[in-house]
Amino acid sequence: MPAKSYPCDPIQTMNFKRDKQTYCGVVNTLQIGTATLSADLQGITNPTNVTDTAGLTATGVLTDLYYEGGQTQPLNFGILVSNTNQVTVTGLLDQGLSNTDLVINFSVYYYDPNAKAYFTCCWTNSSTLTGLIAKSGDDLAIGMDVTPYHGIDQPLLYQMHLSMAPTPGSTQSIFLQQSNTAKNVITWGVANPGGS
Repeated sequence: MPAKSYPCDPIQTMNFKRDKQTYCGVVNTLQIGTATLSADLQGITNPTNVTDTAGLTATGVLTDLYYEGGQTQPLNFGILVSNTNQVTVTGLLDQGLSNTDLVINFSVYYYDPNAKAYFTCCWTNSSTLTGLIAKSGDDLAIGMDVTPYHGIDQPLLYQMHLSMAPTPGSTQSIFLQQSNTAKNVITWGVANPGGS
């Protein structure tokens, strides 16, 4: 499968405009090791249901999602998180991560000019993906900025970079859509031989 790149606009996600046509996305849940990050970003406009006044509640706002396309290749995320979650992740990194398990649920949205509506273009559906923090050389591929992201004044958000490798021996589904109607599912990860 070819590489997939979703350069998300966090300003559009946080301050949604119906006439702007760009990628936007959220991380609904994220667990690092045994630490579940707070879903503390509330009232985010749901691009596929802009009349929903409650909006979305999220753990983070996507700035980027990149995937080389291979079944065993990592998902690379850029995520903006709250100060509360920035403190949590920084604490984990400062202590040294002995548990590199990851659990994530995310949604990326894009605009279909024919349907004149936003649609979900890359997402985990109602389930979560499980995996591990990928390695970059000898180091874990995770990092957190210490200064706030420029471009969104409130709430204060901090950029996190995270590369996620699939759980060894298991297959999972990632849902893709190229338009409001063209949908497919790809397999991420490789099962153990013989299903064991």
